[in-house]
Amino acid sequence: MKILHLNTYEKAGGAAIAANRRHQAMLKLGADSTLAVVGKETDDTSVHSFYGKAGKVLRPFRQVPDYILPRLYRGKDETLFSPALWPSFLHRKIASLPSDIIQLEWICDSFLSAASLGKLEKPVVWTLQDAWGLTGGCHILKGCERYKAECGNCPQLGSSRQKDLSHYAWRAKKSAYAKCKPTIVTPSKRMCRLAEESSLLSDCTVKYIPNGIDEQQFFPVGKDVARKLLHLPEDAKIVLFGAMSASSDKNKGYDLLLSALQRLKSSGEENVHCVIFGATHGEPLPFPTHYLGMLHDAVSINLAYNAADVFVCPSREENFPNTVLESLSTGTPVAAFSIGGIPDIVAHTQTGYLAPAYDTEELAKGIAFIIQDAARLSEMEKASRALIEEQYRIETIAKRYLQLYESILENRV
Repeated sequence: MKILHLNTYEKAGGAAIAANRRHQAMLKLGADSTLAVVGKETDDTSVHSFYGKAGKVLRPFRQVPDYILPRLYRGKDETLFSPALWPSFLHRKIASLPSDIIQLEWICDSFLSAASLGKLEKPVVWTLQDAWGLTGGCHILKGCERYKAECGNCPQLGSSRQKDLSHYAWRAKKSAYAKCKPTIVTPSKRMCRLAEESSLLSDCTVKYIPNGIDEQQFFPVGKDVARKLLHLPEDAKIVLFGAMSASSDKNKGYDLLLSALQRLKSSGEENVHCVIFGATHGEPLPFPTHYLGMLHDAVSINLAYNAADVFVCPSREENFPNTVLESLSTGTPVAAFSIGGIPDIVAHTQTGYLAPAYDTEELAKGIAFIIQDAARLSEMEKASRALIEEQYRIETIAKRYLQLYESILENRV
């Protein structure tokens, strides 16, 4: 069985990280797996690049329509919108690669158009790492339920017309899905419910399989060792926050973190030190703050989690965040809002603390709950690591995917 994973990027973004982890786990299990991307970022021979030097030069021109079309709407907000209407012709390149199963991941940024998606000839499994697969172009919903109908009147475009860009993109996707009939996999239970409600996916089979993590890559080491290596105070209570564009992407909730930490400060909490990765600056926090910038290797990221007493995930919307998995795998409890797939992996008061959505006062209480009692923190650290070892080992998750592929191929015969 030959498995072809398709993701726009090899390393950049949470979806790429999740796809790469699963692909590498399948290789370790002896599967014939290839990851195909726009352009390779490593020398990994199991990764295929669709475009050579000339293709990379021309790629920005192919991205222009997807970039311009949403911006024709003057009321468009700041969030990413991907219409995927401009032909990519990528199905021709995909057909030239050997495969029995095509595993789709994050395919936006002018990678795989709706038309090419409909022309895929092999069985398709698609893991929804965000909401794009069930909408007319939005990646996060922001409370909108137009995906249950046919999109249109898109609030993210600032549109008041039913037949707008989101509606035409919805129609293109509906036509493509009818042809390729993808099996949908969702990493979170919430995304599973959304997929089942989506008018686009009404004729698709939907499965729930969470993302996994290599627990040998993200593992507990002594706090004192991690703090010395990162030059962090050894006696402080360290609060960690990190994401891509951590302080500039509004969805990641830096402003909500700031509010929670201000409340924590007002409650009398002292000797707290904040550590941020994924940013080099941000609006000043009420405690001493150390910015680590972008961390590009697992060793550095592992050290950051290990140096912390708590990892805070204040995102407005999340599907199944890698950062939460990584933190728990190192034994660091998580304080977060009870949104998206986070309640799937954070057990309230056992492996972390779940605050009602956007309630920064309760999030502050959650941070305090984790860091104030050393004995309780030690128990939570053990429970966090045990949860990952029992339920989210990447080899276990990869096996579930392989079983799904086998069942699809058996039913196809």
